[in-house]
Amino acid sequence: MRSIPAQIKSYAPGFALALVIALLAKGIEALLPFDVIGASVIAMFIGMLINGYRKPGKTTAPGVKFTAKKILKFAIILLGASLNVTTILNVGRMSLTVMLFTLLTCFGGGYFIGRALDWKLSNLISAGTGICGGSAIAAVAPVIDAKDSDIAYALSATFLFDMAMIVLFPIMGRAMGLSDMAYGLWTGTAENDTSSVVAAGYAFSEGAGDFA
Repeated sequence: MRSIPAQIKSYAPGFALALVIALLAKGIEALLPFDVIGASVIAMFIGMLINGYRKPGKTTAPGVKFTAKKILKFAIILLGASLNVTTILNVGRMSLTVMLFTLLTCFGGGYFIGRALDWKLSNLISAGTGICGGSAIAAVAPVIDAKDSDIAYALSATFLFDMAMIVLFPIMGRAMGLSDMAYGLWTGTAENDTSSVVAAGYAFSEGAGDFA
């Protein structure tokens, strides 16, 4: 087992790479003439572009993995800690009806469509889009004895739609003239996991992100 200083040293290159991408994304966001797309979305596409040409090697991989798995989750925890509990309860009560309708539509529609097509695949996609993305798919897959190809398809479909929504939701929200509350409610119930909600919500505005 490596010492803590050695671990920090191994994480440093990957962490520095992630930090440079984040700063570059913030700089690009500041240069854009219109507030259409947030820095988090820009950073995601910069990362995808870099990964397409050069995947993380032995030097940067540990730090990139640590940043994605630990620091990102810790940042979401800090974000939650900055919110008012009373506000969260009030927002939760307001959005409960929408959430129940969304879940019933997703699983009800998925059930009937699945009976006509592939019920295992439809259940996996319903779980991924209706609950919490990859985690829900991973939980449902062994219960219904899903094939590896079905799991891969469901994960790919869920994450591709997530990426599309992160980019398109802020643009659509502004085009429809949605308020922060309306957009936050829409994004918070339509997106599949917390990280996507954070990215799409704060790309619109800080108030919309808090509500989402």
